[in-house]
Amino acid sequence: MEEDRIIKQITIIEKDIVELVQSELYNSGLLEGMDIEDIKRLDEMASFELIQNHCDNNIETVLSGFKTGLNDMELEEFEYWFGFNSDDYLEELKGLLK
Repeated sequence: MEEDRIIKQITIIEKDIVELVQSELYNSGLLEGMDIEDIKRLDEMASFELIQNHCDNNIETVLSGFKTGLNDMELEEFEYWFGFNSDDYLEELKGLLK
């Protein structure tokens, strides 16, 4: 009997989620007008746990049903799938700057 082999495997780590959110916040224009140094500090303070705190849905649970990766996901899709509140998340990060 032939052994089963993996043809395609998608691995998503917490860092992928953080990088996606930070990139999409920047691309969406929500960080427009902010000082570049403040944006860098926001990136340093960003964490998976903080993002999960601003989601109505459990990220890991939702991702378990995904058949593709996150490569083409935009902020609006992330907000939809995970119930993510980008405005509240950004406000909390900005509050940490102070």
